[in-house]
Amino acid sequence: MLNHSAVEANIPAVDLDRAREYYSDKLGLTPVAEYGGEALRYQTAGCVAGTRFALAPAGR
Repeated sequence: MLNHSAVEANIPAVDLDRAREYYSDKLGLTPVAEYGGEALRYQTAGCVAGTRFALAPAGR
């Protein structure tokens, strides 16, 4: 069932700005979408759709 579905992980971040800096400087990733300072969405290359994940403030 899920082998034909997109799956996205949601990762909590205590400090969204610090997390953005880490993903950029250490992993070379830039967000593909930003949601008003409330969340960031990333997508990696690789498979057809890539791997997607979102960073959002912890506790929300």
